[in-house]
Amino acid sequence: MKQTPRFYLGLACLALSLILPLFGLLVARLPLSLAAKATIIGLLTVGGPELLGILAVVCLGKENLLRIKQKLMARLRRLRPHSPVSRTRYRVGLVMFRLPLILTKVMAYAPPVAPGSLPCAALRQPGCGLHFPVRPLRTGG
Repeated sequence: MKQTPRFYLGLACLALSLILPLFGLLVARLPLSLAAKATIIGLLTVGGPELLGILAVVCLGKENLLRIKQKLMARLRRLRPHSPVSRTRYRVGLVMFRLPLILTKVMAYAPPVAPGSLPCAALRQPGCGLHFPVRPLRTGG
């Protein structure tokens, strides 16, 4: 697990593979033809990150890749709740997760039904209206 130039090249490729799709936002503002923009954005979002990811794995090697994975997983483990979640909090989380999905399906397949006939603006905009009153339950505070 030496930190050779190959290690740093692998880290750079890994970081660039994660950041590369964001450059598509910059390409959209360039004065290019629509076909050129579509091609460049496609390469930045689909082809480039995969190739750089494979190159990162080759450069880093198995030991360094596993070490990076262990560090990332250790940081993610700190985000989970330390104690078991109550049944009410679990069900509120399920409703908050599923309701926007259901409403999106309704708006996609039956647009005349959804926008005008729902009773309140909070149901039409689930990301804004429904998360605010239950935020203390979701965050545990």
